[in-house]
Amino acid sequence: MASRAGGRYTALLMDGAESREIDREVEEPAELAGGARLPRHLWRDWLIVFVSALVLYVATCAPDVLMSDSGVYQLRVAAFPPTPAKAMPEGLVHVHPLYLGLAKVFTYLPVGNIAYRVNLASSFFGAVSVASIFVSVVLLTGSRWAAAIGAMSVGLGHTFWAYSVIAECLTLAAACLTAELLFLLLFAHTGHSRWYMAAALVNGLSISNHMMGTLATPVYAVVTIVWLVRGRLSWLEVLSALGLWLAGTSFYSYIILRALLDSASVASVIRSATTGPWAVTNTAISASLLARVAGFLALQYPTLLIVLAIVALWSRPVNDDAGPVKWVVFGVAVIHLVFAARFPVKDQYVFFVAPYACLGLLVGLGAWAVIKRWRWTRWAGLVLAIAPVGVYMVLPSAARRVGINPFTRELPYRDPYEFFLKPWQQGYYGVRRFTEETFSALPPNAVLFADTTVAAALLYVQQVEGKRADLTFIWAWERLPLEKLLYSTFALRWRRPVYLISTQKGYAPAALVRDCQIVQEGIVYRVMPPRRYPKTPWQ
Repeated sequence: MASRAGGRYTALLMDGAESREIDREVEEPAELAGGARLPRHLWRDWLIVFVSALVLYVATCAPDVLMSDSGVYQLRVAAFPPTPAKAMPEGLVHVHPLYLGLAKVFTYLPVGNIAYRVNLASSFFGAVSVASIFVSVVLLTGSRWAAAIGAMSVGLGHTFWAYSVIAECLTLAAACLTAELLFLLLFAHTGHSRWYMAAALVNGLSISNHMMGTLATPVYAVVTIVWLVRGRLSWLEVLSALGLWLAGTSFYSYIILRALLDSASVASVIRSATTGPWAVTNTAISASLLARVAGFLALQYPTLLIVLAIVALWSRPVNDDAGPVKWVVFGVAVIHLVFAARFPVKDQYVFFVAPYACLGLLVGLGAWAVIKRWRWTRWAGLVLAIAPVGVYMVLPSAARRVGINPFTRELPYRDPYEFFLKPWQQGYYGVRRFTEETFSALPPNAVLFADTTVAAALLYVQQVEGKRADLTFIWAWERLPLEKLLYSTFALRWRRPVYLISTQKGYAPAALVRDCQIVQEGIVYRVMPPRRYPKTPWQ
């Protein structure tokens, strides 16, 4: 079956004289060991695209410490090893051991500070994803034009680009997902089981990075059964792949095993390691949720290239044996999109990073279906793939001018329009300025209530860079009795000065804002103790 791939490479591209001209963009497939065929210079193409994407992402990478989840990753990678598992008994699903280990390698680069080096890890993972998308589309279509359109629709899209220039474990999830699909395509083309086993290993590693890796596993199981029935795989090969898959998951399995040994509740550990405190199984659908998802998709695909993913339904890969992989890509994309679309968290859009990478293959396959019919559309496709860059240049000012304000919070030295609507982050030192002014404004031994958005950046500067060790930061106040906390513990009967980062609802303990006198001192707010405590517990 695999030996027919090279023959069909030319046959399926030939659709009259125009198709013969299109076929010239791909060199003759090279004969490999065992009679299998692959496009010549496939790995050279991968390297060229990888370097190109890496240059783009490094050039636009955030140069310093960041807030929110990115700040958390910078802090945890700097502290690794060990992992933060012991401090997160209810959220083992957030440990991400593979990401911590791989990103740690980047902290040894002789450039910038540790925060910047962790950001560079995302640039590397994003570039790997774009390169894998390109060569996967070449394997599906035989067309570098279609491959370029598919890869650029992802790599130049807002959300994928934005998370390839800041610290984020989901860029590694995208790199693993695209590698899995590439290896499955290589197996379909060559028949060499080593590619199938490589896909199994990477899927296991993906789970050690993020539990989202499990979303693709059932689809891979189905295609495995198909290949077993067709005789393309033997039971020995499948069992060997299963062993490699388990080896890949071992980084995360070890953390779960340690938690089981330290806990009396198996159920709580399993819940912590699979869903954590989040509503992962949410099935509620609302008009506002669907509108938000539509907005996310429009931001990533402002020129509507995503429509080509639908066209791919009617497009055949150049190799018949890759047919099952095409439906694998569709299945994985749909599962990932459904998961991300109904996941009710504030940063919901970040969970679209992996499905966007998967959709790049389908956009490329759909582009090939159109290019075969109308040759001139290859140039139109490239223009539409590049055009989003111009859209993002003008989007912040346009949104501000028409009064669109989807942002729930503004922070000093962070323009939300520029920060959230432009994917590039080079030259952004707003968080550094924020942390330095906060530290300067706080007197010795102060206690600062800082919400999770800003706490990670402050902790990074304190713990990694060794500044202001006298300060105490409190960010998980929802679980703490404030009366005990402020009257007897950290504040030592209010002898230690108490401050807030914000007085906005949801970003400060409600009791402090309600019952205490608040005085702004520079960039922070001084909290004066209440004259008397309420009779009921002070929450």
